[in-house]
Amino acid sequence: MDMVLDKSSLPETEKHLVENKTILVFGDEQINRKCIRSTLTNYGVKLVLVETEPDIVPFDDVYKYIQYDYTDHKQDDFHADRIVQILADLTLPVNGCCTFTDECGPLAAYLCEKLGLTGGVGVLGAMNAKYKSSTHMYLQKEINGVRQFPRTYEYTGRSAKIACAESLRSAEETVGFPAVCKPDNGSYGNGVDMIRNKEEYERLGEKLADGSSMMIMEYFDGTEHDIDVIIYEGEVIAAIVSDNGPTRKGSFVETSMSMPTCLHPSKAAQLKTAASHCCIDIGIRNGVFNVEMKFTSTGS
Repeated sequence: MDMVLDKSSLPETEKHLVENKTILVFGDEQINRKCIRSTLTNYGVKLVLVETEPDIVPFDDVYKYIQYDYTDHKQDDFHADRIVQILADLTLPVNGCCTFTDECGPLAAYLCEKLGLTGGVGVLGAMNAKYKSSTHMYLQKEINGVRQFPRTYEYTGRSAKIACAESLRSAEETVGFPAVCKPDNGSYGNGVDMIRNKEEYERLGEKLADGSSMMIMEYFDGTEHDIDVIIYEGEVIAAIVSDNGPTRKGSFVETSMSMPTCLHPSKAAQLKTAASHCCIDIGIRNGVFNVEMKFTSTGS
């Protein structure tokens, strides 16, 4: 359930951290949700909304609209420089920058870095977390032929990014089956399919017609868990484990969850350590991040 925070929700000693601050947000995805907008209004937060479309329906509670086309995310570094200049021309200082859109994560990170804002995810972390394939590739990286420490490669399996028929054939040889195919950028189990044999690999070619990349990864059985990791200035502040219930028949969408976890404390501690190491290793500096992991039938 979405919850609106009123002024009594935060202790008096912490209200100053958000009250009357100016926050820049890329895109209107989710920012239009009542729980978010009402909370901002309750704390007097000034919302600066950067939109790509010139013709937008204005909201009364938006402090400032900036129209700028940042849709070419290969130029995020350049876009961040331009937006910094626009803010300077408007004499509009901001206290923070964020986005609710996966594609805009690196752009927001660049802007935080260029403006010297505390709380940015970090460009390296945002780039690695943007796609599932880039996250896995970074966790499995080698330096001069030697695996990195902490040994985060132990928390990943065989995987491959696919964008064409040739890469699909390579993925079949690398990952094998059973395997899982999922959009390289997505959440909530949407678009995730099980691959049990060679014929199902061949049918995946139809999903590549629109040019979007996908990820093939080794399938693991076992119980599934979410770990919410809170990081500030590169240090893990907390990690909270939840248990995911069984998925709907024919899909990977969970039907239930349990929070806090029902795992033995020692097993929950293993998940907290693994998820925290992965987040820090890929370069995340600040924020709250969700990591999905499994305890397999072999206990790993």
